Amino acid sequence: MRPYGWFVPGMRIPQGPDEEPIRLSPPKHWRRDIITIPRSLPSMNDNVMRGRGREFHHLKLDLQEEIGMLLLVAKTPRRNKRAVAGALLRFPEHRRRDGSNWVPLIDKALGDALVISSQTSVEKRYIPDDTQEFYSFGGCEIEEDIGKPRVAIYLYTQGEDCA
Repeated sequence: MRPYGWFVPGMRIPQGPDEEPIRLSPPKHWRRDIITIPRSLPSMNDNVMRGRGREFHHLKLDLQEEIGMLLLVAKTPRRNKRAVAGALLRFPEHRRRDGSNWVPLIDKALGDALVISSQTSVEKRYIPDDTQEFYSFGGCEIEEDIGKPRVAIYLYTQGEDCA
């Protein structure tokens, strides 16, 4: 069962300090963690990613490990019912960019980091599985402001005690 109503069409323009700069609108009682990777990641347009499964796999494993450590630092609780996430990317200069070029890498690495491993017992995972029933990645958006490159992953989790 895929939940609906989490994604807001069009670029989200925050109306106040409590509003998110990305197009996600999970229920207010879900926990939010912002996981920041302090650099830019390769896009699907980069030669290292284009048509080379082995290189993508190694990049995904490295990012998955890094996200796993950042989840520990953020003290993200385990044993959640489900998770919804999106990413906000910042670059040092203005250029036309397509946020969907970063989705495959971030989506796959985050989903696998939340499950940890297929051999990990469900009680030790962040979510039971990274299938659509338990995990949804809403995509990547590009920040309007320029600055030091970063990827901010907005992760919303529905804890066991949430309805």
